[in-house]
Amino acid sequence: MLNNRPNNKLITERIIGEDYAFENLTKIFPSSLILRSDFRILAVSDEIERIFKYRDEDLVGETVMLLMKNEFTKFQNYINDLTHNGFFISQPIVTTDKFGEEVYIKISGFYLGLLSDMNDMLVIIINDLSPIKKYRKKIRQRESEFNELIYRTHHEIKGPVATIKGLLNILARENNNGNRNVMLEMLNQSISLLDRRITNIAQFHEFNTLWDDGGELIDLKQIENEIRNLLSGFSSLKNVELDIQASHLISLNVRFELIRKLLFCLFKAISSLPVIDHKARIGFHFSKYNANLKVTLQLEGFLFDPDLRDRLKAHRYSIEDAIKDDTALRFYVIYNHILNMDGKISYSFGGNSNLSCDIIIPL
Repeated sequence: MLNNRPNNKLITERIIGEDYAFENLTKIFPSSLILRSDFRILAVSDEIERIFKYRDEDLVGETVMLLMKNEFTKFQNYINDLTHNGFFISQPIVTTDKFGEEVYIKISGFYLGLLSDMNDMLVIIINDLSPIKKYRKKIRQRESEFNELIYRTHHEIKGPVATIKGLLNILARENNNGNRNVMLEMLNQSISLLDRRITNIAQFHEFNTLWDDGGELIDLKQIENEIRNLLSGFSSLKNVELDIQASHLISLNVRFELIRKLLFCLFKAISSLPVIDHKARIGFHFSKYNANLKVTLQLEGFLFDPDLRDRLKAHRYSIEDAIKDDTALRFYVIYNHILNMDGKISYSFGGNSNLSCDIIIPL
């Protein structure tokens, strides 16, 4: 019986040879690295490239320290467990990708020698927790925003309602027509203010519940038509010159529905700005920036309130401002929408009438 036992080395060479390991193990384990015992990277899966934003050729031959960075010592400790036990299970690591963005992962691993005679190879399996962390952060931010909205709504509506009640009580006892007309005008102003507050609250809720990750993938070249269609819907912008540059990005795909909604919000905000120059201009420039879409918006000939300008430059957005002011509401919504896409936005101004805005959106 013992003499008939198959040769393990022969089976290994036939089932899991070294060439096979390089070609197929990262497919069998779709989020994995193959390392030598000296921590040199032998192969990476497509998912690892996505998580860390490196290309295969950037990683193969390098040590895993390139990915683990300051957590490399912790990683070495996990490998020590692997040395003693042959494997380790689900250990957390917080590191950064190629562009310095935080990456939250859980790693586990085993010696390939558990399955074959290739004892100097390690299989490291990586689970990306970053999306979960980001969604939890968004949920906490949204919860905080709505709690503040409820608080601010109470105070913003309470004042006009109290005024209306008081004026109605006085009118019920007032016989002097002159005073009555004055009070009716005050009543009308309070009602208009209340109506504006309620409208802004409704818009805030609408814009903050519309964003999702749905929508088809559409080429950036087609965004030009969308921009022109959006522009035609705002009568205050009908005489403004429009300049769009995106033709060299014909092959770059994005989530069109998210970009379309962002553009709509931008035009809503722009339409609320006074046009003070007959040569007013709106410029859009789309480009690829590392692994991101970069949208540069340039406005010329629009009047910016100094307070709004200061708030935009300092990223000072508040629900209180959004409820009180239509323009502040629209810029607040733009800021929230970009955060929902894990993006960034920055503003710079040239005097009181020119703006340059850079928006970075991960692809």
